[in-house]
Amino acid sequence: MKKTVLVLGTLILVLAAADAFGRGPQWGGLSTIAVSPDGKMLVAGGQSRVLYVLDAATMEVKNRIWTEARIGFVAFNKDGTRLVLETDEPGLRLYDTSTWKPVGRVDKADWTSTAPAADLMAAIQDEWEKSTIHFISMTTLAAAGSVEFKGRAAAFALDAEGKKLAVLTEYKEEGEKKAEDKDKPENLEGLAASEWDQKNDGYTCKLLLFEVPSGKPLGSFDLWYTSTSGLGSTDILLDKSFVYVINYYNVCAKIDEKGAVALFETKNSYNYGRGISADRKFILTGGMRDGTYTTVEGMKMVQFETDTLPGWPEYFESFAFAADGTAFGVTSGFRIVKITKEGRMEKASPLY
Repeated sequence: MKKTVLVLGTLILVLAAADAFGRGPQWGGLSTIAVSPDGKMLVAGGQSRVLYVLDAATMEVKNRIWTEARIGFVAFNKDGTRLVLETDEPGLRLYDTSTWKPVGRVDKADWTSTAPAADLMAAIQDEWEKSTIHFISMTTLAAAGSVEFKGRAAAFALDAEGKKLAVLTEYKEEGEKKAEDKDKPENLEGLAASEWDQKNDGYTCKLLLFEVPSGKPLGSFDLWYTSTSGLGSTDILLDKSFVYVINYYNVCAKIDEKGAVALFETKNSYNYGRGISADRKFILTGGMRDGTYTTVEGMKMVQFETDTLPGWPEYFESFAFAADGTAFGVTSGFRIVKITKEGRMEKASPLY
């Protein structure tokens, strides 16, 4: 039997669940970055277990906070007074950005999707037979509701207003006949070949939509399209009319309000790192050195590249956006890359 305990005096929310590792760096180096609401501050973290606070204009390090655990995700609340941090401890921590002291935590809830404009985040409590997504204040960690569904999530996301939640479930071998490789038409290439594979691989999943914070079901769609299994390989952008699925293997999907799927891909080969703007207007994806800045309206894509570091290849890990569309990416090479709102790489700075 599960239980939820909320102690308001100390801002500690304990969610009983199976033990698991939380979100840590995917490729080593820096794994996450966030831009303050006023655009003046950056925070970044990753493999070194240090939370770096930087001046956004100069990328000069202003503070270093030892967190003990590897850092997988950071996000500012609406007014920038609080920072949500995920580690591989697992769980969520809340920091006061004036003192950089921890002021609360949420245990055993991870893979956060945030909607700062609504002061809301969604975090999952994941099990084999069913999953629970909790809605939590980004400022106080107060519980705001939850939704439970069968199975496990491959990805989930709030919309910009914090009023809807989309969940893409992990793939299952059901509801679709698996074709033989010899049956695949020889002339298929690119996305046409990917679509044939998806429709004939024997795997299906569900797209679930819920009202937030009530958890009321808004829709359930059986899809021939499936994404990479497991949280961390897929991201979702949910806007008023579509759900966009962006994944590591770059077989991405645009799903309409009736569950119809159209595949698309970014200009880089693989999407090692991914980022979505708080207003859900922009997407950034990055591979090895190269990246794609996508404007969601019209799906306009601009490609950019960084300079080459010697030695082991450098991977993009994640991205964050300022309010004006300027963005910052972090890499496995401990670098922060600034990208203009036109999609051009402006500079890359090492962080140490």
